[in-house]
Amino acid sequence: MPAIKSESNQPDASETLSDTELIRRLDHLDEIAHRTQQQVSEILEFISEHKPALARGLSLMDPGAGLRKLITGKGAKH
Repeated sequence: MPAIKSESNQPDASETLSDTELIRRLDHLDEIAHRTQQQVSEILEFISEHKPALARGLSLMDPGAGLRKLITGKGAKH
């Protein structure tokens, strides 16, 4: 599908990039993508390693959850 030509996407002669500048910018974007992927991998590793502690911590954020379960009859009965 050909690109739609409009005033907003027309390259201006003063905005034309040299091959060197284009390569530099692409390398920069590649570095950012690699760094982001590394950070996401570290976060996923942290979550999987600390899953039990994270679950306990999240349960503390909603202290009324157990009481609501008892009221609705979904909780354990003593």
